Amino acid sequence: MGSGYGLAYAYHTTHDKTLRALAKQFLKYVSTITVPYKNGVLVTDNPEKISAGASALALLAVLYYEQESQDTRFQQLRKDLKNGLVALFKPGIGIYKSPTEKETSPYYDGETWLALTMYHIFHPQDTELAQIIPELNQTMYDKYSDKYLSDFFHWGTQAAAHQYAKTQDPMM
Repeated sequence: MGSGYGLAYAYHTTHDKTLRALAKQFLKYVSTITVPYKNGVLVTDNPEKISAGASALALLAVLYYEQESQDTRFQQLRKDLKNGLVALFKPGIGIYKSPTEKETSPYYDGETWLALTMYHIFHPQDTELAQIIPELNQTMYDKYSDKYLSDFFHWGTQAAAHQYAKTQDPMM
């Protein structure tokens, strides 16, 4: 998932039209490796290894692809991935690593926080997610603001920075 996310992010940030077809091909592949979870989906190429992290990277890829291309063919995948990730979030606890692993990880917390943050920034009209974002922010802030964890830092600081840029909320 990391390579596909990187490809979609490069397409979004460089505006290099030659990357569009590759990003679209990656998202078509992602569409074939999802499994239902609650009222959404999660990504896996092995049903015994469903991962919040892979699903978060897939969601970021969809978001960056859509934002750059204005192609909405993956909007249902976007919504379903968001719903699957939201279902893994537990206020005050974090993001469960998977539906079967009721534990959290700084890495998956950070990736998922960034994915849901970017979804909220790109789609502020999603009122269900808008209601969850304050709890998600508070949970991440409470868990990670007073300690440096390299597994969280890369993703979590991006989420906080994007939110700060949008809201100017000093908590971020």
